[in-house]
Amino acid sequence: MHAFSKRRGNNFPSTPKGVCCERDGDSNPNFLNSPELLGTYRSIFEPHWNTALEALRDRKASHQDKFVISGYAANLMTCTPGWRMSAAENHANLMTGYLRFQERMHEKYGKVDAELSAGVQALEAGQIKLKTDPDYIKAASTTRLMETALAIYDQEWIVLQNTSVLDFLTSDSPFAFVEEPSASVPTIRFLPLTPKLGLLVTFMQMGDESLNPETIAKKIGEPPKGGLRFGRCDEQAVRRLNTQIVRCADDLVITATHSNAIERFTKRHANFGVVIEYSEYPDGPDSIIQGFHVRIRPTR
Repeated sequence: MHAFSKRRGNNFPSTPKGVCCERDGDSNPNFLNSPELLGTYRSIFEPHWNTALEALRDRKASHQDKFVISGYAANLMTCTPGWRMSAAENHANLMTGYLRFQERMHEKYGKVDAELSAGVQALEAGQIKLKTDPDYIKAASTTRLMETALAIYDQEWIVLQNTSVLDFLTSDSPFAFVEEPSASVPTIRFLPLTPKLGLLVTFMQMGDESLNPETIAKKIGEPPKGGLRFGRCDEQAVRRLNTQIVRCADDLVITATHSNAIERFTKRHANFGVVIEYSEYPDGPDSIIQGFHVRIRPTR
């Protein structure tokens, strides 16, 4: 295994533990009643991962295999350190926007809140900045992992067999966006499973907000709403998908072996990253709609 750092511009031999292990990553004692909840969740799916991959490779995957892949894919989509930091920054931006709106409403209706006004003025002047604890985001993501897994389970899947001489790359944030997300088209994401096997997921529908332990148990036993198809991936397609893997990586791009060509390829796209941009829209005289856009653009 070899890793390439986008930030430092260097490369180094590594091991799965060296690049895929987060110290105390399974634990979150500050925001969860069950601090080991994430570790417990991961332990449900990790033992069955290789068997499910073999079933996908051999085109014999059952609904249970699709659920296993979905379960761990949810973890890779929402619980990586890089995505957690981006989500924490986005949460802080949402809270900042909310405070600014509150201050405007107080001023409009003659309410006096000196502390709120002083705080917003300090925010506007750049004297202070809200910061969300990443462990809070980790806790929020952890409690929604099963819902995320079932949402992935219900989407349309294409399992790609890489028939080219190139390998699929992977990264420290491996569930990459194939295109920059847009509200007008379904979001497609790519997850490299092995150097020669990858997964395209087209997010056509959102998860069921009414899920509870009983309905989750019921859905696990049901066939997924989305289908499972198989395809082949030529060299041109592999290069395109690898480009998105590198651009969406937080820092580390990972491959099975060292390659000067991969090092050059990584450096070519290293200045790109995933950015969550805050957005705000008026929704009447006394209300706003807050949101965000995911962008893949130069960040360095």
